[in-house]
Amino acid sequence: MTRAEAELHSIRTTIEAYHMILKNNDELSEDDKNKIRKKINDLGEIRDKKLSEIYNYGI
Repeated sequence: MTRAEAELHSIRTTIEAYHMILKNNDELSEDDKNKIRKKINDLGEIRDKKLSEIYNYGI
């Protein structure tokens, strides 16, 4: 596994974990849920940039 693949795997795993936290924790406040959603969105943007780099430059 290349470094870029490892980074993508880590990002995907983290996003999945955040989704599970949102899905399975009814005790979170709306503010906490929004913070987690923001983190998911930020990680999604990082993932998209990384995928673009891999595709464009073959990293």
